[in-house]
Amino acid sequence: MTAPSMTQPSLLERSRRSASKDAVLARLRVGPVLNDELNRICFRYGARLHELKHQDGYAITKTHLGGGRWQYMLGQG
Repeated sequence: MTAPSMTQPSLLERSRRSASKDAVLARLRVGPVLNDELNRICFRYGARLHELKHQDGYAITKTHLGGGRWQYMLGQG
């Protein structure tokens, strides 16, 4: 039996990421969302937003609201 590769995520890890990405997308579809809410949904929400934008082609905009708060919105893509 070979050791798991450090560069290839396990099936369980890919499944977890997919579930997190689906949860972030579902919340974006409801309407604009703040970063603190996304952080409660998924600690690495920034990575999931990046995947949604660059791998899946979603148009996601962000607006800085000040004080470390950002608003994310699913756009027309």
